[in-house]
Amino acid sequence: TDYLNGKDNFGISFSGGGLRGAGITHGALRALRNAGILERARYMTVSSGSTWFGVALHYQTKDSLDEFLGQTLPPEYLTKENVTSAISGTFISRPVLFPQRI
Repeated sequence: TDYLNGKDNFGISFSGGGLRGAGITHGALRALRNAGILERARYMTVSSGSTWFGVALHYQTKDSLDEFLGQTLPPEYLTKENVTSAISGTFISRPVLFPQRI
């Protein structure tokens, strides 16, 4: 509870939309982090599609928040290599490492 005492009394909520909801949540959380708002929030909640992102964020223990979220890339850098690399965040890059069906 000492951790929560240093937070402002507001929460951030993300809704569904399937995997699009997870992608939008990922980008929105990056933007909130970059704006300095994320670390001030006391609560965060997810539902439906954004749960794919929220559960991974809550339970992952290998990466820092910055590594997990990655960086926002300008449009000219949106190549397959960049989008699936750790620069885009381990939320994206780690699942790509699993074997894929052909």
